[in-house]
Amino acid sequence: SGVFTGAAFGGDVRNPFTGLDGPQHTGHFFLAFKADLFMPMDAFESRMQTLVGRVKAQPRAEGFEEILMPGEPEDQNEQERRTHGIPLTPDVILTLEAEGNRVGIVFPGTSIV
Repeated sequence: SGVFTGAAFGGDVRNPFTGLDGPQHTGHFFLAFKADLFMPMDAFESRMQTLVGRVKAQPRAEGFEEILMPGEPEDQNEQERRTHGIPLTPDVILTLEAEGNRVGIVFPGTSIV
């Protein structure tokens, strides 16, 4: 997307985890299609399910038990959070407790990460 956005591209983008001592020069480009402009929606959905099946049937990389499609990690996290709640870091818990105390609300039990 750097070519489209004026950002760095082709190896010039800095590592987002280690290149923190200066600008990373990243750019983002989003494009959306209305699938049923190209074919009926049921045909698109069928073709997409075929693609998902083919991708998930590929050999797993060492150390991985499943292949996830875009959105699946987020769906799994949502289910985990709905079942077990949202874990809070100690600093967030302290902030919420202080705010609750300030307005006279007792802070419920917590799960510290």
